[in-house]
Amino acid sequence: MASRLSKRLILLVSFISCSYSMASEHLIPEESQFSGMFMPEYYGMVIEALEGAYDDDVKVRALIFPSFFVEHAVGIRLREDKYFIFTLTPDKQYWGYMALESYKDESTLVLKNGEFQRDEESIRRLESQLPKDFHDIEVKRCEVEIPKEVAESAIDAWEQMLRRTRYPAASSTGLDGVTIHFSMDTKFQRLAGKTWSPKPESQTGQLVQISSQMYRMCEDSENSINELQSKINALLIQLSDPTSSAMNARKPNKSFKDQQPQAAAADAINGAA
Repeated sequence: MASRLSKRLILLVSFISCSYSMASEHLIPEESQFSGMFMPEYYGMVIEALEGAYDDDVKVRALIFPSFFVEHAVGIRLREDKYFIFTLTPDKQYWGYMALESYKDESTLVLKNGEFQRDEESIRRLESQLPKDFHDIEVKRCEVEIPKEVAESAIDAWEQMLRRTRYPAASSTGLDGVTIHFSMDTKFQRLAGKTWSPKPESQTGQLVQISSQMYRMCEDSENSINELQSKINALLIQLSDPTSSAMNARKPNKSFKDQQPQAAAADAINGAA
């Protein structure tokens, strides 16, 4: 009985690992009201606060949602025939408002002095840290001009990845980590897809690293434009090879820990830390 159960668990873990690996090679569709959108109030608040990422001159964008750091945006805009990387970084995490609302809910209780009660300490702490209106959170804005050829190759990589967006065989998200939402308007279409903590060597992981390098370049002008172009070229070469996705998907996953993209996630997070 135990042996049969062990075999079933091994098969289940293998299926999940394979699904995770395959999902890392493509973005997955965004939720919407029609799919029972998860936390529309939260996502709506962040998008409204970072609305500059949706200006008419923006060619591509990524909104990054780390679990324990501030949400932020990075993208490329075209203005007067010049391309610019831009970033938007708030000085506080908007998730704090959702946490505060949860703590105030009568059903959210903590065990203190032998009885369940509201977490007044956490409520006071969050109220002291957050403005009453999320619009009052300061958002740092940054722009840096980049060569046309670099911008257009990044836009090409964005579009190719977005056009490969599809549902994975099984869920590829978790409770913590980093969720990155990529989108763009092109050819009278609005394309969008997301990924959660992809493996660094995967195609989605490489796209995350490109967006992270863009963020660093805007925040630190000494970061090399050549490094950004190199990352973009590497992804475009893989996207032009129809066998690359299958080869990466067959790579063994040594452990669940190995599946977590510390490098890519750290790049996305550290930029806003």
